[in-house]
Amino acid sequence: MSMKIEDLICYVSWHAVFIDGNENDESKGTENERNVVRSLRKYFGVSVERFNVTIHEPLQSVLTELAEQDPVTTLFSIYAAVAVAHVETEAGGQVGKTSNREWEFVLSMIEAAGISENTRNKVRELAKKMVAQCTDARLREDSAFFEASRKDIETGSFGIQYIEPLLKAYFDAVEFEEELLVWEKNYLALKRNKRALTRLFGDFSIKKFDQIYEDLKFNLKELKQNSKNSGGLNTAEKNTDKEQQKRAKEAEKEKQKKAKEAEKEQQKKAKEAEKQRLQNEAIAKKKADLEKLNATHEISSAREIMYCRYCGELKSTIGNLDLCKREYGHHFSIKKVESVDFHYKTFFEYKPVCTKCGHEGRCGTWRCR
Repeated sequence: MSMKIEDLICYVSWHAVFIDGNENDESKGTENERNVVRSLRKYFGVSVERFNVTIHEPLQSVLTELAEQDPVTTLFSIYAAVAVAHVETEAGGQVGKTSNREWEFVLSMIEAAGISENTRNKVRELAKKMVAQCTDARLREDSAFFEASRKDIETGSFGIQYIEPLLKAYFDAVEFEEELLVWEKNYLALKRNKRALTRLFGDFSIKKFDQIYEDLKFNLKELKQNSKNSGGLNTAEKNTDKEQQKRAKEAEKEKQKKAKEAEKEQQKKAKEAEKQRLQNEAIAKKKADLEKLNATHEISSAREIMYCRYCGELKSTIGNLDLCKREYGHHFSIKKVESVDFHYKTFFEYKPVCTKCGHEGRCGTWRCR
């Protein structure tokens, strides 16, 4: 099997669609995830007929082919699948997160391509930015945006802005790890795929890597000779390497588990904070409603006298700034009370009187006792 680069990228992206999604959905793949692949197909000009043929290839064959590709193809394939995973996870999941099943698929591509964790850390953001330009939803909907993207390819600005920085970061990281055979393998794959990559992404320069390769040839020759003389890795070394890979995989799973637990704890704290906020709002509202009620007069009428039942103020004398004082606890009604005039003569009149403490007239600052 020999797939074109764009078909390979679309294949792994489409495969990522159906790893995750809603559990009760027959196809599992969601519309948002499919749209990421549709943007890729339009960007690369992959027709429906051609796409439908390639997506039925066996996954293991595709992963085997991915292992022989250049850094641009492998990294674009991996982070295109990540872009699909980040659209959404299972029901109740968060945007920008990968589920366990999605991560296992991405990890299978990483292992097939033989990309170390240190190298991934160096190229991750650059690869994501490159993929984002080719999976933007506007590619499918906005013809002007699509034409502008194609113009970036034709002028070579895409290669300068995204491809060249990515390749520099990748090869520098591999050389720093002294994986010279890996460096050579990827360099030769890049040379082999240069025309195809230029067709997809526009022109970009690899002259600096040509010069580095010339400088590394002696070291590579010596390394190969030593490997040949020693018969390659012995059984013990191979077993050690497998054990290291196993431990790395287990450590990655444990990291994912801890991240998931931390996320759950964060969500729990957020829920508790939201609950407390709602409780505080309810208390504040209740307090505000009570204050409003306490300040509101309730007018009653008896003996042709209109008065407030809770503060004893006569309606005729209530001003705009006169607030009721229900919180003082009085409850007024009209009673016949004895009064004395200026001439010390006793007479009777009707006044608001608190039925609980006997206070006459407006309560003022007097609380009911």
